[in-house]
Amino acid sequence: MSRTEAPNKVGRPQGRKRSQTREAILLAARGCFVENGYGAATFKDVAERAGLTPAALYTYFDSKPDLYLSTIEYSFTPILPGFKAALEFDAPFKEKLRAILKMAVDLYEQDKTTLALFLEAHLEAKRHPEIAEYEERDHYKVASTMLRGVFQQAIDSGDVPPNFSVDDLMLTFIGGTMGMASFASAEGMADKTSLRRGVEVMLASIKW
Repeated sequence: MSRTEAPNKVGRPQGRKRSQTREAILLAARGCFVENGYGAATFKDVAERAGLTPAALYTYFDSKPDLYLSTIEYSFTPILPGFKAALEFDAPFKEKLRAILKMAVDLYEQDKTTLALFLEAHLEAKRHPEIAEYEERDHYKVASTMLRGVFQQAIDSGDVPPNFSVDDLMLTFIGGTMGMASFASAEGMADKTSLRRGVEVMLASIKW
């Protein structure tokens, strides 16, 4: 390199704030983790998608587990306001549930990788113990606590038969919704109406 040549810089692109670069990395990472799986995704893949060098990623995240866990946490961020609103919503359980499911479909339509990441996280954690702590991250714990609070309210108010527990409701509605989204994607049904209609079918089947 001559004396007049500038060295290659490691870090964010010129004109981009650090927070913007971090968000670009997290979005790129989510796409890579969903498309390739945690095991096969690399810092090189993420860096190329984010428009950075692999070395630059290490100024934001010190390892692949750190990047994955941060991606999970980042992806839960837009969910929290909806769960909080449902918890505070003065309405019967079915209407609260409708609000939660509408929010989930809205997020799915905006970026399908969010739900896909959540669908795979539990299995990925089983395969790769170094990311098993994702359930202990604050955003996941807050979201889970809020949603369980909505279900507990329904039981306490009598909107749900007393023989059902919070765990029963979590299994049925979260598992059912994610399974519906996964099936819709696999079958090419994930258009602007299929999931919304599926949600209404689920709600209509509730007779209490």
